[in-house]
Amino acid sequence: MFCGSGALRPSALRPQLKRDPLDGNNFPVMTSSSKQTEFQCCFCGKTIAERGTDPVTLNIPLNGGGSQQLPCHTACLRRVLHPSVPLALP
Repeated sequence: MFCGSGALRPSALRPQLKRDPLDGNNFPVMTSSSKQTEFQCCFCGKTIAERGTDPVTLNIPLNGGGSQQLPCHTACLRRVLHPSVPLALP
């Protein structure tokens, strides 16, 4: 008979995060097998509902390769962008 703790199994409802030991950064990275259902806006901090053009994802290249993805509301992005910056979102 085998008794195992349920706490050792990853939750099926939460996204699986991993850290890349090769590039030396400490940012969590979403795995391709995980599906995130809630996003937090990097500008206002509120939850983003998936509808229309939301969420918009900003991709920031990191030194040594890879990138960090920051989700935001379309309206929040428009508010912080300078008016002269073109934005190809409806």
